[in-house]
Amino acid sequence: MPGTDSYQQGLPYPKLGDAPNAESALSSLVNAVAPRGNMRFTDAAALNAAIPSPVAGMEAWLTAEKRKVVYDGATWQTYVPQGQWITWTPNWNFANGALGTSTSAGRYRRTGSTIELEAKITCGLYSTLGDGAITFTLPVPAQDSADLMQYRQGQGRHVDGTGSAWHTLLAVVERGGLTAALFTYRLWDMGWVVPGAAGTGQGGSGSLAWAPGGSLRSQLTYEALS
Repeated sequence: MPGTDSYQQGLPYPKLGDAPNAESALSSLVNAVAPRGNMRFTDAAALNAAIPSPVAGMEAWLTAEKRKVVYDGATWQTYVPQGQWITWTPNWNFANGALGTSTSAGRYRRTGSTIELEAKITCGLYSTLGDGAITFTLPVPAQDSADLMQYRQGQGRHVDGTGSAWHTLLAVVERGGLTAALFTYRLWDMGWVVPGAAGTGQGGSGSLAWAPGGSLRSQLTYEALS
């Protein structure tokens, strides 16, 4: 009968009175140690296939996703060192507009289940705001609670590229928890409208100017889905 380690981790080792069987002794030890280490898998699907019944405390590195996960007894939670900023490139969408050669940049950090992000798109050639929704993808899916949708609100600013003005932007998490949408104020009644809507430009006429070198920037805090 093999013994177990003194730290109550259930790691087996052969005793002198056991029948000699190196293969059995080593395989029992390896199989006991492996799930207690930082396991490595090609992606989340491979992890779930290899460990259909995980136990709390297991941890693994997912190569494709480039993230570490820890099982909390219910789900695999993404592990990120607290407060560490991570570079990230949001995907922007200008409905009824065009991105042209605009460039995207961003960063985010995670503290527990709270995500803080900074996102920016800089206007390039052939880019137009259009008069539709302007959205960008979130670095981590947001908790999609029906009563909180479009409640998580951030802020931002629009720089028009001509050097004439800055304008206030507002950012909210969209339904589904995968994207955020930008809004600005319509000058005559301070209503929320998309940045390319009429009534947002200088003097309350036209839309926000958008020229090479201009930018849309946003800061937003929200609760992560997992």
